[in-house]
Amino acid sequence: MQELELPAFQALACTFDAAVVATGGIDHYCSSSHWILPSLDAFHPDHEPWIYASSDNQAWAAMALGDSPAVGRFVAPLESMWGLATPFLGADDGRVAEEACEVLLRREKDWDALWLSGLRRDSMIFEQLVRTFGARYRMGLGPTTRRHVASLEGGWDGYLRRRSSSFRRNLRRSERMAAARPLRYHTFRGFDDHAAVAALYRRVLAIEARSWKGMADQGIDSGAMVHFYERMLPGLADAGHLRAIVATEGDGRDVGYVFGAIFADTFRGLQVSFDDTLRQMSLGNVMQARMIRLLCDEGVGFYDLGSDLPYKARWAEPGLETVTVAVLP
Repeated sequence: MQELELPAFQALACTFDAAVVATGGIDHYCSSSHWILPSLDAFHPDHEPWIYASSDNQAWAAMALGDSPAVGRFVAPLESMWGLATPFLGADDGRVAEEACEVLLRREKDWDALWLSGLRRDSMIFEQLVRTFGARYRMGLGPTTRRHVASLEGGWDGYLRRRSSSFRRNLRRSERMAAARPLRYHTFRGFDDHAAVAALYRRVLAIEARSWKGMADQGIDSGAMVHFYERMLPGLADAGHLRAIVATEGDGRDVGYVFGAIFADTFRGLQVSFDDTLRQMSLGNVMQARMIRLLCDEGVGFYDLGSDLPYKARWAEPGLETVTVAVLP
């Protein structure tokens, strides 16, 4: 593998993403350039990118070097905020594992620890890391990261059949309450330019500020999260991946949104929120249901709701589980 400077990697983002799709058993969207580059920019601007590709661009290692008072210089994926991204990509697991470990050995004097997330315990790269570093370093496991992923097989009716009776009953109640209000729903699938994307994002942030998350300073309308999605959404729109729905009251006031990205055969839900004054009708559930109907109409295969939260178990089946491998002095 040869090292790439960040601009060269950005120019090869489509080629890299093809390798991501070809990699089995990983979190595809959160390992793609659409997730890892905004994450690096928003959350880890002080990290030094370590990006390597084979001569045929079929094997990749997308990492970064950070520094911590606890462990010193550490290597992690470009996104190490949530531990979702997999740093080693390519269809040939054995080749990727061998070449990635060769890079880490080649630069062994430049790091003190490894923090490598997004790995399955039964993967070849996991086994290769143990063989390569297990005799000379302390090795341990970080937290297990779980996702919830809903199959959309059979369309909306098929999806509902796989939900509990109480889920269906509560959703019908919420949809009846929403139908009783003068709500309109605006769907966004195509964008003429980045100005249109920025206009949508301003509407999203205004809704977020009036949500319980925004009022508790836990929303995407403050801190680095603002920049994270500001950086992400234009690229998704350019690639045709971005999908969003905004709910508007009869007086023209935006009161709810949901947005995410289609990548390969899966929609990755990114954010959903609503004006807190509409909490009683569970408008967030109504927005989720409308998005799922939209995805079913488009023939999308799966809805990935992302990291494990209790409410997501009602909407989806258990999905991918990955771990973080720690290699320490």
